[in-house]
Amino acid sequence: MTTPDGVASFDFLGFIESARGQGGDDCTREHRISAAVGAACPVAAGRAGLPLPTLELVRDLKLTGTATGGANLGLERNALTLLAGAARPALVFDRAGIEPVSINDAAEGSIPRWRGDAGGWVIEGQPLSSPDLTLSSVAVSARCCGAFVNFSRRLRLSSAGDLQAAILRELQRQVRQALEHGLINGTGRNGEPLGLLHQGTGAVSFAGLVPVWSELMDMAEALADADGDLGNSVWMAHPSTAVSMAGTERVTGSGLFLVEMGAGASWTIAGLPLITSTAIPEGKVILLDRRAVVPVYFGPPQVNPDPFSGSKSITGTTSIVVMNYADIGVPEPALVIIGG
Repeated sequence: MTTPDGVASFDFLGFIESARGQGGDDCTREHRISAAVGAACPVAAGRAGLPLPTLELVRDLKLTGTATGGANLGLERNALTLLAGAARPALVFDRAGIEPVSINDAAEGSIPRWRGDAGGWVIEGQPLSSPDLTLSSVAVSARCCGAFVNFSRRLRLSSAGDLQAAILRELQRQVRQALEHGLINGTGRNGEPLGLLHQGTGAVSFAGLVPVWSELMDMAEALADADGDLGNSVWMAHPSTAVSMAGTERVTGSGLFLVEMGAGASWTIAGLPLITSTAIPEGKVILLDRRAVVPVYFGPPQVNPDPFSGSKSITGTTSIVVMNYADIGVPEPALVIIGG
């Protein structure tokens, strides 16, 4: 399959069919890319499914150009980045400016955490007293998050539109929702990580479903009292809660609202950005210092086509199952203020 300018594209659906031993095109190029991703991420070797590229790996492996081994991968940029963005989409944390950590050679890791004071004044010629500083760590481990999209072979053969783009858009939505829900609300049981709401220790109570201005300022004060950096902080809330706050005045008749709306549909509270996610329960508002939270991914996403379970072999339906291995570390739980 090629683009109008003659550049070879990434045939994701053909890749899926060839992986299960069907389809006329063996998708050698696509399998070569998957193999390159797997070679760059050794932790993927023992997992089911085929490795998929992330936007980071597309850049680092130079998958949009010519391979150093001499084989021209011939990729059209949009096709591959659309796939990477669907298999590992930007989450609420990315939109909040919190960059994830990628661990590609292990299924567990440790995030450093310092406690105590390590500074003081020194008299010239006198020794500096030993610091009262403790170094510990927050453990993170690979938790598997699966998301899937179904499509039928008949739909692929009869569709006049860009079925691959439609499937990738839906896959992106499903993966984002599943990951955000677990990383925010996970209980630490049944394969889930222990989510942000269960790790943050700062709390402010709201009298109603929608906070008032003084309660939001109490959250800001709580973060500042915990030595949080308000200039490096961000609010998070459910979209419905954000809309309700956007219609609530700080003081009746003042014309000033809890949420201010800026250019490009950007929202702020007290000048700090507000990012929304449907994974956050309605009525809760989170204020956190960005350095308090560390999302972690272990290796690349993996795709596993499922054409046979249940009655799929009869109906011709295929499930595209994409698995991400992730966890969330909160080395500074006091810098996560949860209001509700």
